Amino acid sequence: MKKLLVQICNLKKRIYEENITMQGNIDLKEKYKNLLHNVLPTYISENFDVYNCKITGSIGQGQYAQVPWVAILNENITSSTQKGYYIAYLFEPEGNGVFLSLNQGWNEIKKKSKVLIDLKPEDLARTLSNRLTNFIETNYSKGSFRYPLNESNKRDIQDNAKGYALGSICYKYYDFSKNVTNDELIADLKNFINIYKTLQSKVSIDFYEEMLVTLEDYTIKEEYEKINEQEPIQIVEPPKKRKDKKNSISTNKISDNELKKAQKQNELTGNKGEELAINYFKMLIKNHVTNAELKNTFLKSIVHISKQGHGDGFDISAFNPYNLNKVEKMRFEIKATTAKEKTAPFYISLNELFALKKYPKEIMIMRLYDIQSHPKAFFIDPYSKVNSYSNIEELVNNLFYAEPISYKILGLQ
Repeated sequence: MKKLLVQICNLKKRIYEENITMQGNIDLKEKYKNLLHNVLPTYISENFDVYNCKITGSIGQGQYAQVPWVAILNENITSSTQKGYYIAYLFEPEGNGVFLSLNQGWNEIKKKSKVLIDLKPEDLARTLSNRLTNFIETNYSKGSFRYPLNESNKRDIQDNAKGYALGSICYKYYDFSKNVTNDELIADLKNFINIYKTLQSKVSIDFYEEMLVTLEDYTIKEEYEKINEQEPIQIVEPPKKRKDKKNSISTNKISDNELKKAQKQNELTGNKGEELAINYFKMLIKNHVTNAELKNTFLKSIVHISKQGHGDGFDISAFNPYNLNKVEKMRFEIKATTAKEKTAPFYISLNELFALKKYPKEIMIMRLYDIQSHPKAFFIDPYSKVNSYSNIEELVNNLFYAEPISYKILGLQ
């Protein structure tokens, strides 16, 4: 095993150092091709438990591949290194060593990334790799890897070579200038085959392809899980009113995908924002209300209304945070975001606007932002300067700079 891998590395190193092309040394090409296409695949097929697997290799087409490979492809998962997931020996560009990697089809990842918002192929590969590691147990290195190249060559990594590095689920690197034993190589490949089988039992090709197209939801949920629940909310002043813009219909097109993503993010960060807001009110009581009976009255006033449904137009029933001498009932619509700027826009529904109009002096918007790292919040009091609004349009024009992004069509004119 070691002898074969070292032979391939030596030829790869010679091709790299002497800048040999496929047309430049036919004898070398045939020897190199035979090792990768026939000898190593046959050795693996005859000496390892790879039933129902296709063993194949490639030196490149038309020109030598920057990273030649030999792959073990379970036919229930994939028949090609361009899709699904598989085991591969990946010979690094300078020929100094080889990666043994449980890897993914880079071409399919690139195709899927085109239909996902804000997920470049690199991000999709890394995120999918991280998700797949949840299905396996291993002491091998997990996730993407970097080729141990000279500094001058790091910028010259070609697309497929980059894809192998990014798509790695777990891996081990062998530097043959150091002490690598044949027994170690054999034991590692057996372990990788077992890991591959374990992953196959948990992630079918249908499940894998479903993960590819739903990964955006998963990444949003990952962000949601990172939201900082430990650090107390810092209350800040609301942003200053803008004088340079009036309410208008946007001239910027918002795609259906962008709107869909915004709605998902709003739902997830909204849920977490409501939890943070409730914790904020509880901490206010804990830190500032000393009378036990009054403290209990304050605590009873906190109700998570949105848990009972979203028909009320607000999320939390609590108390006026500026008056802790007595319970002054207030309703709060919570608007949360992971954005770090207090001026980040937010969305508000017609139902929520009706609630703002319905409860004069008894409702506020609590705007939370930067909730992933250092949560901050400010309150928007619709009635700080007025006693009531005659209609929704007056409320919106008085409080916000707004752009309509959705319409309900009642008929034709």
